[in-house]
Amino acid sequence: VNHKDRKVEEFKNAFVNLALPLWVMSEPLPPMQTKSKDYDPVIMGPVRAKPEGFTTWDKVEINLGNATLKEFVDYLQNEVGVETMIMSAGNACLYNAYLAGHKKRLNEKVSELWETVTKQKL
Repeated sequence: VNHKDRKVEEFKNAFVNLALPLWVMSEPLPPMQTKSKDYDPVIMGPVRAKPEGFTTWDKVEINLGNATLKEFVDYLQNEVGVETMIMSAGNACLYNAYLAGHKKRLNEKVSELWETVTKQKL
């Protein structure tokens, strides 16, 4: 279900604190949209949104099969126009272009790399 197909009023948020007799219900705000900027004070450089207006409620599906990290990074560069500097899944850093030790990860399959870094099976 795409969030753009539904109104934000249809979503609800609930919080229950079992230590206290506390139940809180709320309606979420719409997600922040990522907009392209020439300068972002947080990263101290330009930000390019791909696609423009992307939110945390959106997802991009890429069907490359069981590709290596290099094939995935090259696809993002050539087809989407995105230079990949850091790639993470949750709190696991799969690739960081600034770390020399991560260059050898480019030849690994993304699925195997994820299993190695997270120590979980896919």
